[in-house]
This record gives sequence, structure tokens and C-alpha cells, in this order.
Amino acid sequence: METDGQRVYSVLTTNEVGEKMKSEINQISEVFLLSKSDATVILISLRWNSFKASDRLGDDKEKLLLELGLVKVFSSSQENESMSSFADQENLVSTPFCPHKFSETCWISHLNNLLEEGKAENNKEEERVLCPNPDCVAAVGPDTIERLKEPAVKMMYERYVLRSFVEANKEWIKWCPAPGCEYAIERHEDLLEDDDESSLDFGVVCLCGHTFCWSCKLESHRPLTCKDATVWFSSTLDTLKSNAWLVQNTKRCPRCNTHVQRTDDPILRMITCFCSCHFCWRCFRSAKEHNGKWNCVEVTFQPTMRQEVEDSRYLRLWEACHEEFEKSKSDLDARNFKVPKTNVVG
Repeated sequence: METDGQRVYSVLTTNEVGEKMKSEINQISEVFLLSKSDATVILISLRWNSFKASDRLGDDKEKLLLELGLVKVFSSSQENESMSSFADQENLVSTPFCPHKFSETCWISHLNNLLEEGKAENNKEEERVLCPNPDCVAAVGPDTIERLKEPAVKMMYERYVLRSFVEANKEWIKWCPAPGCEYAIERHEDLLEDDDESSLDFGVVCLCGHTFCWSCKLESHRPLTCKDATVWFSSTLDTLKSNAWLVQNTKRCPRCNTHVQRTDDPILRMITCFCSCHFCWRCFRSAKEHNGKWNCVEVTFQPTMRQEVEDSRYLRLWEACHEEFEKSKSDLDARNFKVPKTNVVG
């Protein structure tokens, strides 16, 4: 989709998305004289709403910092006591705001439980990461993460921050839904004529070659609306599933061509249709034609069920592709989403 020769979207690399995120962090940090780590925690907590962050910081900066666990929760004497008690232990890390020190193993377990993709996305009410001590409200920011030695933990936290940025700004930026793709799509709001649904279902062509609808992420479907495309897709899938069930659980009566379902008794060979036709479930012959011999060969394909068989095949192909898609997403997660390790979060 183009407006006056200009595309209404751009394709961004992960680095470029990270730069846009860092720009917001730097702006809040510089204007309100905060560390980049504290600015990151504030923006995550306020769903990357820079205007809201500016208002809250301008109204009462100390109150917001206290509310988000970004102020020290212990006295200097408690700090000295804590440092003395752990003087003989190495690799113990605490936040800058509390005296609770934990080993690398404890931190890894704590952050895994909080930041594992899926868990973090489902927990919309509490975006902040806090000290492992259950009674402590000190916030965990990039400065704490940097003290840990395990690269995988740092990478996981960077993914968490970048994911929260994109999720909070999904009205104008989204990841390409193609399996394995690492590009993001940025929508140019100023080039769209209006904000109604029809203006948001424009087709996107990612640099990976995948085409999809911006609004619903299905394959590009213009001139259909997203609603109509979703209904059509759902209806088609229901039909395929229904026909696949018919292939697996019914056979056509050789007399009236009606679908007949077998009873729960697997030993029962002869089936009676409502038209009174009495036929063998395996070969469709009558009991008289069997003449007491039941070693018939099962008929696995009926020409009268050609459409259902074809639909069943298409459904298996769709399910296999869907399974491969989900596996690709898991593989992508396992590769740590390839977020740049060069100070993405500040």
C-alpha cells in the first residue's frame, strides 16, 4: 500500500528496533537526570509511554522512584553489615537498592521464572522484575543484570526489554510473523488517511519474502476485510476438519450414498443404513455375498468420498505446516531471538 508514492510502512532490522528503543531511554534519562538503567525500568513499568513517564517524573520524581523500587531500601549501616557478612563469598550480586545478595545460580533461576517468554507476556499487570527476596521491592534493571557473568541471562533480559517495547507499541511496530524471520515492520501513521479498520488491513511485503496483512497477520487478503478473511479461514478449516472426521469415522452406504457411522463395537462387521441396506463395513458386500467367509479385503477408498479424502489430505498438510511453524518459533526462541549484545538496553 502506498500513499502518493510512499509506502505506509518500513522494514526494520532488530538493531534498528533497538536503536528506537534506546532513543526513548536516552531521552528520559537526559531530561530527568536518571541513569539509563532507571529510565529503562520506568519505561517498562509505564508500558513505554514516554508522555506518561514525563508527567509522572515532572509531578513528583521521588514518589515515582519510590513506587517503582528505584531508591535504596536500607541504611548505610545495613549496607556495611551486609558487605561484611558476605566478604568471604564470591559472585554474590544484589540490586543497587537493597542488601540482598544472591549467587549466580539463584539469579538465573529467578530470572528464568520471570522472563521466560510466554510467562512475561501473560503477566500484564506486573512488568517489573524485582529482587529475588520475596519481601523486597527493589527493582532489577540493566545495571543489576550487567553484574551477572552468564551471557545467556543477559541475552534473555535484553530480549525481555525489547519484547516489552515492541508489545507496548504494537499499534505501529510488529515482528514479521514468518517462522525464523527477524525483521520488524514499522507503520507510518502520518501516511495513513484515517484510523478505521479498512485502512489498517494493508498488505506488507517483508524483506524475507513473506506477505501478510498488517492488522490480522494472516496472509494478504485484499480486497477482503480482516473480518471476512477470518470468517472464511475459520469456515474453511471447519469444513476440512468435518470432512476429515467423516473419512476417519464413516463410510458411504453403497445403496443411498449416505454417510454411515460405525458402532462402538469393533467386532461388528455388518452395518445397517437407515435405508435398510445391510452391508459389510470392510468391503461393502452383503452377508449373502460373503457366503459365510469373512476374509474380505478392506476397501480403503470410495470414489463417492473423493472430496472428503482430498479435504482430509489438505487438513493433514495444513496441520503439518502449522506444527512446523510452531517448531520454528520454538527454535527461534532457543536461538535467543538474536538480539544484539552491544548494549541494546542502554
